[in-house]
Amino acid sequence: MAWIEKRKRGDGGVSARVLWRLGGARDGAKQIETFGAGSDAQNLARADGFKKMVEAAGQQWPDGWVKGEGFVRPKGADPMTAPPRFVDIGEEYVRQIVDLSPGQGTVRISVFLVLVVSTFLRWASGPRRRSRTRSVLASIAWSIVPARARSGPVTG
Repeated sequence: MAWIEKRKRGDGGVSARVLWRLGGARDGAKQIETFGAGSDAQNLARADGFKKMVEAAGQQWPDGWVKGEGFVRPKGADPMTAPPRFVDIGEEYVRQIVDLSPGQGTVRISVFLVLVVSTFLRWASGPRRRSRTRSVLASIAWSIVPARARSGPVTG
């Protein structure tokens, strides 16, 4: 299991180190990644995010992570290549969770992702954020539930 250590820097700030044993075994090699370039809150948030990635990767370095640098483009990659579209990344993620076969539910996933992002942006930028949360979540859920399921139980 990974853990976070806070350390005082020379300038009085706090850096955060994520420590874990490779593979999670007691005899696994000790691994350390340090976050110290930002503010105290940024360093702790980055360390917490990285800790979650390490745990999700089975106490291994996350795929594509370079120690001391983070996620970097592979050598020889064209820096002018456009990044993948948000909807493509979202669809890939949802497919991993839901186990959809190719071509199945693409429209539904795309609509869902657009709704989530646009609703979140509207919610995060306006006043009375908490009062809107329930209605936002309800409208998202309503839009992705099939019409058959919304019409109520079938009788007779």
